[in-house]
Amino acid sequence: MIVSGGQIKSLNGYGVRRAGTRETITPDTVFRLASLSKPVAATSASVLVNEGKISWDTTVTSVLPNITFSNARYGKQLTLRHMLSQSSGLPRHTYSHFIDAGKSYAETVARLRYVNFVCPPGKCFAYQNVPYSLSGEMIKKKAGMSFEQYTEEKIFDPLGMRSASYGLNSYNASPNRAAPHVNNGKRWIPTSVTGNWYRVAPAAGVNASIVDMSRFLLAQMGKRQDVLPLSVLNPIQSRVTKNTPAQNYYGVRKAVGNTAYGMGWRVFDYGRNKNFIHHGGHVKGFRTEMVFNRDLQIGMVFLSNSETRLARDVIFKFIDSYERAQAAAREAAKKKK
Repeated sequence: MIVSGGQIKSLNGYGVRRAGTRETITPDTVFRLASLSKPVAATSASVLVNEGKISWDTTVTSVLPNITFSNARYGKQLTLRHMLSQSSGLPRHTYSHFIDAGKSYAETVARLRYVNFVCPPGKCFAYQNVPYSLSGEMIKKKAGMSFEQYTEEKIFDPLGMRSASYGLNSYNASPNRAAPHVNNGKRWIPTSVTGNWYRVAPAAGVNASIVDMSRFLLAQMGKRQDVLPLSVLNPIQSRVTKNTPAQNYYGVRKAVGNTAYGMGWRVFDYGRNKNFIHHGGHVKGFRTEMVFNRDLQIGMVFLSNSETRLARDVIFKFIDSYERAQAAAREAAKKKK
């Protein structure tokens, strides 16, 4: 799905939902978003902040007193902002391996008391899934309903994201859903859907179609301020935690600079253009990418039911295509003069 000039220019499905069948992918085919779920959770939190029911500086332990940390002083400093901006101070991917191994979310969170901090909260970047998902527990407490229900009521429903949902049961209930695929060295083959990462819903639990994501993208670009006003968008799309291009997965891109993590979003400059907003996702058999620039009014979403390496390059191919088109337009304008 591609946006240019603030409008949808292309929205299509390609290929099949399952290899070996004629079940074509349509714009309404549901995919797992994997970590592209993180911006959804951050948006949900920002709506709650905008409603005055929580603040970015609300501490985790004030809302979730049963959660303890190895360093009690640092543990008491942890805030909603730290969780969503990947600046908890805990080691990178803290306990993600337990989710991979099939342990429950509650059991995994209970083990946080054994983890040593690598820096004070807010002082360093380290990508997380389990600590990130504490934001969902905080939203649940302050909203008075489940995190999933709050997100549906405040984001999915008002934006018309009709097939967007949380969880494995909802994915399986979607009649038009993409099956995951892995490469066996010769071809893409269907594989089973792993339910583990649905357990950290704020970090990786959303299912959605490209139609749903077109609506989410336009809203993030400021086109649906009746639902997501700038007071909701600006805090999460601003640079919060400085990091390196490599930490943002842009290590080999020479034109990338001024990288940071916002809240649920990666932020970077590219060449002459500033403030690209991006996130991707990867879970067994699926790859997802989304990038946009509010100033340039361009954006792109890519959903795939395979772990294709194309996903690694697609956001920069998109930005480079835009830059080539702009250069051609400038050249044409010179010739007219």
